[in-house]
Amino acid sequence: MPRGRPLVLSEAQRQARRLGIGGSDAAGVLGLSKYRTPLQVYLDKIGQAPPREFGEEVEWGNRLEDDVIDAYRDRMGVDVATDIFLASDVHPFMLANLDGLASNGRIVEAKTVGYRTMHEWGEEGSDFVPTDYLCQAQHYLIVTGAPACDIAVLFGGQRFSVYTIAPDPEFHQILIEREAEFWRHVETRTPPPALAEDAGIMRYAYPVTEEAKRLSNAEQASVDRYEELSLRIKELTEERDGIKAALLQSLAGASRGVLPSGRELRQSVVNVAEHSVKASTYVRFSIHTPKVKAVK
Repeated sequence: MPRGRPLVLSEAQRQARRLGIGGSDAAGVLGLSKYRTPLQVYLDKIGQAPPREFGEEVEWGNRLEDDVIDAYRDRMGVDVATDIFLASDVHPFMLANLDGLASNGRIVEAKTVGYRTMHEWGEEGSDFVPTDYLCQAQHYLIVTGAPACDIAVLFGGQRFSVYTIAPDPEFHQILIEREAEFWRHVETRTPPPALAEDAGIMRYAYPVTEEAKRLSNAEQASVDRYEELSLRIKELTEERDGIKAALLQSLAGASRGVLPSGRELRQSVVNVAEHSVKASTYVRFSIHTPKVKAVK
């Protein structure tokens, strides 16, 4: 059995996950996730995250989870207990919501993968798995002290494979330190440093007020660099669009143009149906130069 202590859930599972850092948060906390940044995880933990929309892939992953666990039982010849929620004895902020725990003590995680992302997985039986899942598995191994984490995967609804993640003590130390640092941000309500992807969600971390704040020379330098880059982007965009126009003129209406390298230029006319844009809220950012009144 895992060494973690069971948590008594008095609220919905999503609320319970705000009690600490879960396995699906681990890669985000490290800044390694392709789905969430540290700031996005932080906002989720303090209950200020913007609404998230999940597509059919997530829905079908949830629907098929039990089937994937059943396939693992049949393949490995073990019993698997499901829906186990634990907290670390040593690091209480580290949580584990396990898909399954096998009778031999191994963690079992069930995944469904579409054809578009199959290339992110290595040879069956290896630990070559997407970074988000690798971090999740190592997080669970820290919490439970289990000998291994098996990731059972159904590819394209047609092929079943099992990948095995062994404990990595060096990575565990890094993960514990970074998650402890992140949890201090949550406890003190201090947002972690923002990444480039966070520009659109800053208003959730810092609600906009009418206050005027005095900034430093560091911000002045950032503004100067921002404007420099904006100008370069404008110049490069104009240059790129000019080249595009020249290439289209070279085609002279032809749908295809063959280059000496064998590559092709292609053009076609696409008609987009009229549609309405969903209502949304965003923060408009600009750099303003106030007018200086002339001294009489």
